[in-house]
Amino acid sequence: MTTLKITPTTVLVGRALLIAAAVLVLAPDAAAGGGASMPFDGTLQTIAGWLTGTGARLLAVIAVAVGGIMWAFTRHEEGVKRIAQAALGFGIAVGATSLVATLGFGGATL
Repeated sequence: MTTLKITPTTVLVGRALLIAAAVLVLAPDAAAGGGASMPFDGTLQTIAGWLTGTGARLLAVIAVAVGGIMWAFTRHEEGVKRIAQAALGFGIAVGATSLVATLGFGGATL
């Protein structure tokens, strides 16, 4: 029978998960409160649009091209790994707004 060791790292991870769960539970209520628009809302919308739109697609093309070059000139598993990471990461970036809407968050989310 093995025993569970409680290390500072596991305590830190546990606290981080607890804080993340609390934020996810409490954030929709706080964000739905509404209120007056802030002066930086337009800038944040522009940044969010760039990170989930054209900019993200441009970065995805560059990342896949770099992965292809790595695949051609290094060991094949490194290039394939980079291409898969780029596809997954940028798929999440481009679909972030749909993901947030699917999870049911609303209010002040970008």
